Amino acid sequence: MKEEKKEILVERVLTVWGVVVILWSFFRSNVAGPLWLSEFIAKPAIFLLPILVFVTRFQSGKGIASALGLQAQHTFREILLALGIFLALMVIGAYTLMGGAVVSLLGSAQWSRIMMFTTIALATAVVEEIMGRGFLFRYLLQYSRSMLLSAVLSSILFFILYLPGILTTSISGQVLMMSLMLNLTISFVTIMLYSLRGNLYLPIAVHMAILLWFDILWTSGVR
Repeated sequence: MKEEKKEILVERVLTVWGVVVILWSFFRSNVAGPLWLSEFIAKPAIFLLPILVFVTRFQSGKGIASALGLQAQHTFREILLALGIFLALMVIGAYTLMGGAVVSLLGSAQWSRIMMFTTIALATAVVEEIMGRGFLFRYLLQYSRSMLLSAVLSSILFFILYLPGILTTSISGQVLMMSLMLNLTISFVTIMLYSLRGNLYLPIAVHMAILLWFDILWTSGVR
């Protein structure tokens, strides 16, 4: 890719990111609603629609799935791998956080609540991985050709995008620090996984598992 085309590419990527930051900040500051409204409707619309416009206008030679990092030569195998890793991480997380009491505790758990959190975690992981890794990291890597630089920059940009949600909540202290560290950890871990597999299926699974460790096993009281 010629230098001038690379410059135009990164300018367009940053413009899309800026639009998403503005829209997401406006939503979080002015719209009070349930979690499902944010994760199922607002976040997919605000995060993904600008990316789809970018892809259809400037990456028309590629399929949408490929342009978003969802391509795979063996899609079914990659999905099975992602599912297996997800289940393994959930078992490890359950025993790590709850110890040997996990069986009896899960037996009395509110399964409708668990399913709700699982569905929300899946929706969140899909949208955020497309934005953070399939879009920001992928196209910054095309521009810089440096995995480390692209990983750092995309993580910082995604972290800034994450701030409106933090600043409009009442969390503080240890929970706030844990949330911020969780965001950065997810970014770097999923970047490594995306680089290894060449698609977002495994990063989505790991992102989802990490979210559920805290939403279900740690903070939601199912322990």
